[in-house]
Amino acid sequence: TSKNNTITTTKVFNSGTDFRNLSFLKIWLNNTTKESSPTTTSSRSSASGGGGGGGCVPLQPIVHWTQLDVTSEYEEDNEVANIVQQFEKEMSDKVDKEICTIHWELDVQSETVRSQEVAIGNFVTDAMKKKMKADCALVNP
Repeated sequence: TSKNNTITTTKVFNSGTDFRNLSFLKIWLNNTTKESSPTTTSSRSSASGGGGGGGCVPLQPIVHWTQLDVTSEYEEDNEVANIVQQFEKEMSDKVDKEICTIHWELDVQSETVRSQEVAIGNFVTDAMKKKMKADCALVNP
C-alpha cells in the first residue's frame, strides 16, 4: 500500500457496519516463485508480494474474504448469547480502570474510525502486537 508517497506493508481490511455484516478473513502465507504465484480474479480476493525478477517471493500473502449479511433470517444462538453476557459482565469492572495517560487527542468517532486509518487503531493494534509478541493484530472498531 502507499501512503504519503511512502510504501508500507500494512494491509487494511475494512468490512461491514455496526453488526449488519459478518466477515470471514483467511490469510495464507505462500512461499512461491513469482511465475507460479496464484492469481485471483474475484473482487474479494487479493494476492500481493514484493520483489522483482523471477526469484522466490518469500511468504507472499494471499487474502480471501467473504461477507455474510446479518438479518432476521438467522436466530440468536442462546449459548453464544449467554457467553457474551457473561463476558460483558466480567469486562465491565475491568474497563473502568485508568491504565495510561496519552498527551494527544484520539479521535474515536464512528465516522472517523470506520472510514480511515486513525491513531487509536494504530495504538490498540500496536499494544496488542507487543503484548502477544505477534506479527499481526486485527481490530474491529
